[in-house]
Amino acid sequence: EKLKKGARVADVGCGLGASTVLMAKAYPNSEFVGFDYHDKSIEAAKQRAKEAGVGDRIKFEVSMAKNYPGRDYDFVTFFDCLHDMGDPAGAATHVRSTLTKEPG
Repeated sequence: EKLKKGARVADVGCGLGASTVLMAKAYPNSEFVGFDYHDKSIEAAKQRAKEAGVGDRIKFEVSMAKNYPGRDYDFVTFFDCLHDMGDPAGAATHVRSTLTKEPG
């Protein structure tokens, strides 16, 4: 429901941006930021978002999973990458610190 209404989403380990672009197409009211440590993948992801017509709602940044920037994300994703990270527990701990603190 939140994605339909408009959420702030971090897609960590986004690679070439396939998952981020799919989410942006499915949820046009939401804002997405894709993070990956590989700069060439981020360059390709930016181009793919532009070609898909969702470049205005997606940002891509080079960043590690344990220290990507930002706060108050409503939703954080790891698609097929958390198990490959050097410190998945550290990445998960960082995610928790970046999620929005909703009342209740």
